[in-house]
Amino acid sequence: MNANAMLRFFLRKVLHIGVSKGIDRAYGAGKAKKDMTPEERRRHQAARKNANRSKQALKMMRKIGRFR
Repeated sequence: MNANAMLRFFLRKVLHIGVSKGIDRAYGAGKAKKDMTPEERRRHQAARKNANRSKQALKMMRKIGRFR
């Protein structure tokens, strides 16, 4: 493996980790569950489900990108 390929490999890894952390941060932050109203709790659960779907779609896109 030459230096250029290694650099691309590590940059992709860092980018993938950063995107996943960004999704977690965007959907995960909030109040403590005991401080939430039932409506806020439902919204938070829906947001977490959306985050999980986003991560699954991201995984699929990464797999597809490998087989170009």
